[in-house]
Amino acid sequence: MNEFGQKGKVPLSERLSVSPEEASALTGIGLTSIREAISSGDLRAKKHGRRTIILPDDLRVWLKTLPDARKPIEESPARRGFYFSAVLRSRLTVGRSGK
Repeated sequence: MNEFGQKGKVPLSERLSVSPEEASALTGIGLTSIREAISSGDLRAKKHGRRTIILPDDLRVWLKTLPDARKPIEESPARRGFYFSAVLRSRLTVGRSGK
């Protein structure tokens, strides 16, 4: 059984709230990004005195709202620019070599 008077003894899975630092460790998302999401209102957090706490359900909701990582190539302007630059470069190279 856990000692509930000692914060370090309660497993994170049983905690009712986590700090921004713990949310960062749990999700693998940087602490700065967690704090920015709280400041912008994207990630809901509560205050208890000076302490910021995040409810696990609010953390899960925020994670679900993050955009998908995989985007088709044609949707990525940077990738499209790279492709066209590579094609143009190959045409310029072909023109210079006399082929």
